[in-house]
Amino acid sequence: LIGDTFPVGSIGRILSDVLHQPKYADRVYKVLLLVDHLGQYRWLGGLACGARSDTRILKECGPPISSLKPGETILLDGGFPGRQHSVIPWPKPKMKTLRKTRAKYNHGHSFIRARGEHPFC
Repeated sequence: LIGDTFPVGSIGRILSDVLHQPKYADRVYKVLLLVDHLGQYRWLGGLACGARSDTRILKECGPPISSLKPGETILLDGGFPGRQHSVIPWPKPKMKTLRKTRAKYNHGHSFIRARGEHPFC
């Protein structure tokens, strides 16, 4: 599975402090969406406040681990660290470069995620 959260605009100025997300410079909700390798939708999580972290949204609005098939994992971006049954890219060390093997892994990871995220657009 490939997953990510996406911003959804809010109407008016309702809950403006809670929904403000500096990354988008707007007041938004975030929606969690998971697709399979064919681009078919597998999970749509509920609306979450825009300031909530992606990891917390996955924990609160994501599918139960028991719903995953044996050996199935969720391919996520770096905004979801430390999640069981998930695969994320290697983080770049501060003031250093990644080892070549890790950089190649990250390149392949982003290539697959980009293909899987096309249905989200």
